[in-house]
Amino acid sequence: MRLAIHLAAVLLLAAVAPVQAQTGDEAEIRAVIETFRTAIIAKDKAALDRLPASDGISFVSAIDPATLARVRQRRPEAKRLQIGSYAEFVAEITTSKVMQEEIFSNITIRSDGSVAAVTFDYDFRENGVVTNSGLESWGLVHGDDGWKIASIIYSLSVPEAP
Repeated sequence: MRLAIHLAAVLLLAAVAPVQAQTGDEAEIRAVIETFRTAIIAKDKAALDRLPASDGISFVSAIDPATLARVRQRRPEAKRLQIGSYAEFVAEITTSKVMQEEIFSNITIRSDGSVAAVTFDYDFRENGVVTNSGLESWGLVHGDDGWKIASIIYSLSVPEAP
């Protein structure tokens, strides 16, 4: 009987240990998200530059069909898939004269301790007005200096002008 109780305790501890590790990962990943969010508000180039795993991370958007149809009325050659640059994004954020903020909701995080997949809904605002929104997905990697963003992909929906 004693052996069965000891075995049950060992199995319980083994089952709980990965959950504790993931909780630590989740807290660290949420800190990356919060750093990104507050760096946009503060136009903090140094903070934004510390987040990617490398200079050339994937930064790709897919424009939703309704937005694309409106864009193509002005620019028929517009493509649905937009390959961007994180460095260009940072430059736009940090040099803009308007107040900008990205609001995240419905955040989900999956991690095995080495890589993580993060998804969330977002609203990007300028001077408090939503300029675009959609679903955003980040791939993260855990390096020697913590969690880093390896890719950012997002859908892009622009509200119709009133």
